[in-house]
Amino acid sequence: MIYLVGAGPGDPDLLTVKALRLLQEANVILYDSLISDEIMEFVPDSASKVYVGTRSGDPIPREQRQQEINELMLKHHNEGSDVVRLKSGDPFIFARGVEEVKFLRKHELDFEVVPGITAGIAGAGLLKIPLTERSKSRSILFCTGYSLDDDQSQIDDMAHTLKSGSNLCMYMGFKALKNVVSKLKEVCEGETIHITAISNVSRSNQKSISSTLDKIEEEISEANLETPVVFIIGKGALPL
Repeated sequence: MIYLVGAGPGDPDLLTVKALRLLQEANVILYDSLISDEIMEFVPDSASKVYVGTRSGDPIPREQRQQEINELMLKHHNEGSDVVRLKSGDPFIFARGVEEVKFLRKHELDFEVVPGITAGIAGAGLLKIPLTERSKSRSILFCTGYSLDDDQSQIDDMAHTLKSGSNLCMYMGFKALKNVVSKLKEVCEGETIHITAISNVSRSNQKSISSTLDKIEEEISEANLETPVVFIIGKGALPL
């Protein structure tokens, strides 16, 4: 079997029971760059641990990296191994789980998806920020800032979703933050919009800043937040 397993945001206590069991039973672990050392300590010495992580600035195109990962899953499966494809957070939230499922189905391989706690939900819970609240925010939009600098229409959609009363949870938003903040301020003019930036969610070096759209860029610069960072944005996106 091949298991696409969500490892959660990093704290080993936030692993699901099923994820922990599979880590301890698998023959091969293909793991990403954001998997914490504490989680990898659960993997027995008898298992083969293969690093397949990618980070921003990687000179090799992501499509090529993904194809290499796909071929590794196929190779180890055909050799008779139980494979855990260990992904940070949840496999289906900005983690390329879709590409891997399509590959596995194309090759008619047995697989299972094991959900994990995504960083946005974990960060909000740890800081006691309500993602939804009765009579105030009845929806939450999960989005990525990775390509927003090239897609103004998507920023427009985000801004109007925010203005309508939804909260936003933005991943990989450092590069696009200036553009996003500018558009949100334009659309939500006259309203106080809060934003909380959470670095290294759930880990020992977790750090956060809560501010407003007017001040967040300056405060992030002064605090020198490390990536990965999740941004929670909304009229009530403050710790309780």
